[in-house]
Amino acid sequence: MEDNKMKRTFALILISVLLCMTFAFVACNPRDRDIGGWDEDKTNIVYYTWASDTEMAMFEKLVAAFEDKYPDINVIMKKAGTDYYNDLELMLTGRNSPDIVQMKPGDIEKFLRAGALISLQDYIDKSIADGIFSEDMIWEYNDGYRYNPETKIRGNHEDDIYSLIKDFSCDFVLNYNKKLVTNTMKTSADFTYPKDSEGYPSQNEPMTWSQYMKFAKEMQTTNISGASLDNEPYQQLLEWIQQGGGSLWSADHKSVVNIKTDPKVRAAFDYYRMLRDEATNSPTFNANNTTLTTAEYSTRLALTNSVQVGPAQLKAKQTASIFYGRWAASSYNVDGDNCEVGFAAPPVPNGLEVGDTTKYAGITAMVGTSISAKSKNKDAAWKFIEYYFTEGQKMYAEQCFNIPGNRKIANSTFLNSDNISEKDKEINHFFYDLALNHGFVIEFNKYLSQKSVEQVLNAQLSAYFAKSKNKPFNNADWEECLDTIQEQLQAKLDRATRN
Repeated sequence: MEDNKMKRTFALILISVLLCMTFAFVACNPRDRDIGGWDEDKTNIVYYTWASDTEMAMFEKLVAAFEDKYPDINVIMKKAGTDYYNDLELMLTGRNSPDIVQMKPGDIEKFLRAGALISLQDYIDKSIADGIFSEDMIWEYNDGYRYNPETKIRGNHEDDIYSLIKDFSCDFVLNYNKKLVTNTMKTSADFTYPKDSEGYPSQNEPMTWSQYMKFAKEMQTTNISGASLDNEPYQQLLEWIQQGGGSLWSADHKSVVNIKTDPKVRAAFDYYRMLRDEATNSPTFNANNTTLTTAEYSTRLALTNSVQVGPAQLKAKQTASIFYGRWAASSYNVDGDNCEVGFAAPPVPNGLEVGDTTKYAGITAMVGTSISAKSKNKDAAWKFIEYYFTEGQKMYAEQCFNIPGNRKIANSTFLNSDNISEKDKEINHFFYDLALNHGFVIEFNKYLSQKSVEQVLNAQLSAYFAKSKNKPFNNADWEECLDTIQEQLQAKLDRATRN
């Protein structure tokens, strides 16, 4: 008995010694994360972002100005790889969790339900009390980031804000290459569409879907697509559904509507198919197609990789028109010898009556900034968000990026700064007026992330287009694709709402 007692005593002493050694090691080593750019003498905050190289350059100026004001805080900008949200989930479960993260409305839900983000409301209220913020700085679009953790409902104006919008834009504005339109459309006497005084697509009067289809097909040549749908096309599909007053989801978001028979949903899917089939030359490639030979796989992959990404397609004269937000023109510097970008209203469903306040321009990417629940430096993280939302957004506004999340700065600097060219002011006013008068927030499912929805859409639609390419349209094949999409989305919803 004595021997056992002595052994237990020795074990307890050993554990105590080891714990003391651990605490001593932690005390003399304040670095709690293995992240580059750490400064042992300062409070370190990590900002995790998917920013483009252009936006990262703007971030660097913002961080330098912030650190001049708060020299005791070190801001580390960590740029995401190819899979932002999956990587973020892994980081939040490990020791390298960032302090500040970017969010989109279609992907924040699971992070809110998991308690991975904190409410910013107390910080916002204090900033208002201190005279740094005011209520009228915050757009109503920020309601998409209001959340009640008890009811698990998002979007109620009276609930707490969990992410503060840094900027936003109508995402699917028609961008077109003026030089191509000048050379083609002005000589097409038999084609009519809403035009401005110069003969370009109207900024204020949208084409109908049928008019845009004809426009895109007229612009198409062997080497040039009339339309390009590479920018988050499945969110644009949701925009098309909502333009006509439809929804992919039931009222409680627990069911998928019948895609084949719901007229508004079916019309949007059909429009997407027709654009892909008839107005684009983009090579279709399904990376999961196991029926291809090695040579066929390599050929199709090479064709896909030869296509420029995004607005660069306009610049390279690979497409005549594309759908993007305000950020694209600033980020890609598209104008050049081969291209001058024009902007026009998004096309609308046939028969839709467009008035002064009709909502037809979808807004998906109200990019918000949130603080991780795992952050050990939440106050410092808020200081950076607070600075970003005020002084930082003035810097961004003069770069003509998106519409600033700070409403006062959007109304002043973004529209009227002396440091902005007249051309950029005109573009800023166009996007601003479109968002205020015709913008609507795209509806995302409450139980599925947009990423999981897009995985189903991408897999089935890519497979359909790969199978149907260069063949006559077969309605049975198309409806089989729609059925499969509905079945797979419903299966995901059933799993997500089981508890």
